[in-house]
Amino acid sequence: MPNEINLFGVIGRTQDGTGVTAQQVKTMLASLDQTQPLVVRIDSDGGSVFDGLSIYEAFNSYPGPKKAIIESTAFSIASYIAMAFDEVEIAENGYVMIHEPASSVDGTAGELAKSAELLTKLDQSMVAAYASKTGMSQDAARLLMHNETFMNAQEALGYGFVDSINASKVATRLTPQASHRKYLPQRVYASLFGDAPNGDKREETKELPVSDTQNVVAATIDEIEAAFPKMKPATVLACIKAKKPMASVATAAVEELMAENQELMARIAAMEEEEASAKSTAMEEEVVEEEVDAMEEEEAEAKAKARIGVKPVARSKSSSPAKTATATWESTVQACLPRTGGSKMKAAALANRENPGLRERMIAEANRK
Repeated sequence: MPNEINLFGVIGRTQDGTGVTAQQVKTMLASLDQTQPLVVRIDSDGGSVFDGLSIYEAFNSYPGPKKAIIESTAFSIASYIAMAFDEVEIAENGYVMIHEPASSVDGTAGELAKSAELLTKLDQSMVAAYASKTGMSQDAARLLMHNETFMNAQEALGYGFVDSINASKVATRLTPQASHRKYLPQRVYASLFGDAPNGDKREETKELPVSDTQNVVAATIDEIEAAFPKMKPATVLACIKAKKPMASVATAAVEELMAENQELMARIAAMEEEEASAKSTAMEEEVVEEEVDAMEEEEAEAKAKARIGVKPVARSKSSSPAKTATATWESTVQACLPRTGGSKMKAAALANRENPGLRERMIAEANRK
């Protein structure tokens, strides 16, 4: 006979002293022959994330064969615990729910920081466990957690969170609470507790042959639109045509989102590059304008000295004929024109930078006329 442990009700200690704690689970495991198969029956709507993490680690470390049976519900941290098992079975009317871990903590800044650090580690562990079990990418698993995804037995099988469906039905051991009315979808509440909060009758569940429960179920358009309302119509249509299960649809949704992000980043990079190029051009033009202004100021000063009979002093000792320096300057400027896009102002500045003293000789020759 296999070893059996029941995880029924809240995970962690409650105010009335009930609930399943990590210490209780570890004590039970220590009393078992761990070479024998282990069967853990789960009917829980979650509870303490920290107790759940510890319980997951305890079951994950069990050396013998181990199987989890979701008899009705595995919500929140209870669904994470189920990922520790070699095989997961679910009742035909069972449900699984995954979401991002959360905790309400009061205390000092240090205590809040410690809690945030633990939640971050737990979130990473949950993403890794869900992805490993289902075969989907971690991004796809994180997206399902972010959307707080409820799955019936067929949907859980389609995603890959469970390995098989037991055709028998098991009534939940949970007692309906006010909190259930707040967070459970109507179809889930009705299936678990009978009448829905608005008085609708409990939804009917069709009997399925055992052989049919082993097949991966293709997602419907309603399921896709409900889970991924922002998915592009073309992507939805492609998933429907390919008869993809919800796990593959989730991966497609993440890939679409990542492609959109990459396109956005490429656009931003192009805009930044264009802005940098514009700034560089503006700075270059400003430098050229300053150089031209200085050149014009020099020419004006030389002409003024020539008018009052002051012979300007050339900065070059060249004794070339008057036309030689002038002709050289003009030909040099012309040669620079193609490199400056036809701008004569930029060509003059470029010629002046690359031929030190030539412009001064040209000015001196002009003044000697």
